[in-house]
Amino acid sequence: MVVIMIDKTIISIMNESSLRRNRVDRKRIGRGIGSGTGKTSGHGHKGADARSGTRKKDLIHVYRRLPKIGFISPHSKKKISVFSIEQLNALSQKYSLQKIDKDTLISLNLMKRGKKLHIIGKGEITKLSIFANKFTEGAKSSIQQNGGSFEVV
Repeated sequence: MVVIMIDKTIISIMNESSLRRNRVDRKRIGRGIGSGTGKTSGHGHKGADARSGTRKKDLIHVYRRLPKIGFISPHSKKKISVFSIEQLNALSQKYSLQKIDKDTLISLNLMKRGKKLHIIGKGEITKLSIFANKFTEGAKSSIQQNGGSFEVV
């Protein structure tokens, strides 16, 4: 019997085992034939499963076990920055710009050097001068309708 005193209140516990966590002890392998997992330690007799260090298949990385398929061309990497008319309109209003070109977007950290600038015709635009490497037909018509100008560089 265990007696515990907490804040001048005496609590007696009849059974110490109730204090311990209720869990199953781990399996102790290789501790004699009486343990049930002695001698071969649960690995059986002979064969690859009974020996140590023979399961090489599990150590080979997955990407080496799978077949090689496909090809990625180094020339297909994206070397363009695409902006919509809607995005350019928002930029012109935010930074009060009249002219938008590659250098302007680079200075605003919106695109990296060495990339081409493509403009697509999604959205509406105010009167702007845009200089880019490529314009879609929708972008061209939208810019002209709203009194803006575009130039392919």
